[in-house]
Amino acid sequence: MTGELRSLLSPRLQPPRTVTKWLDIATDGLTLEAARRVRHDYLNHFQDTLADQPHLTATDILRRWGSAHTANRELRRTHLTIRDAHRLPPRHLSLGGSLWSASAPVAGLTIAALPDLRRGEAVTPLLLYVGALTTLALLRWWILSRPLTPTRRATAYWLTSPFSGALLAGLMAALWFLHTGTLTPDPLLTWTREPASWAVLSVVTLHLWRLPLAVNASRKLGAETA
Repeated sequence: MTGELRSLLSPRLQPPRTVTKWLDIATDGLTLEAARRVRHDYLNHFQDTLADQPHLTATDILRRWGSAHTANRELRRTHLTIRDAHRLPPRHLSLGGSLWSASAPVAGLTIAALPDLRRGEAVTPLLLYVGALTTLALLRWWILSRPLTPTRRATAYWLTSPFSGALLAGLMAALWFLHTGTLTPDPLLTWTREPASWAVLSVVTLHLWRLPLAVNASRKLGAETA
């Protein structure tokens, strides 16, 4: 099926006939500020081209600009999208907000340790865990309250999150137990074959993948605000 036939069958694939429509497609999915900047640049280029070459029409210029959908894909790679904006850390993190973010893992571990706590066991490890998460939350608030570049802020926000802290602590504990011989690789390999491990590894992988996504979004933000 040729491109012309596809365009006739699907109105969405038909090339835009006005500059406004072309820009609507090209800036689709961008944040309001990014779309405003792109529209401003393209409209200036449009006016300059008409001034320098008055024999051209709007259709001629749109033909030079090419496919609006292709332009949209290219603009999404370099400009902040709405999805990117959701991956950025908050611009202001209060002390209460930082402490509140640590409450969920503390509550989860406390509930899991209730049987041991009723027997008077696991009190010291729980207190150490709560203290470590509280310290991490305070460190997170102190770091993010300072002026940082968007990329450093995104990285610091991820590194000081409760999940990252718990993940790092678990990794260090596992390495220590392996080093001292308390834990052998065989139980770990057996655990990875269980279905429950797949869910855990999926959550960990998703959390690790959030870092490059946040850093990429912060780079776009930094380029736009430079």
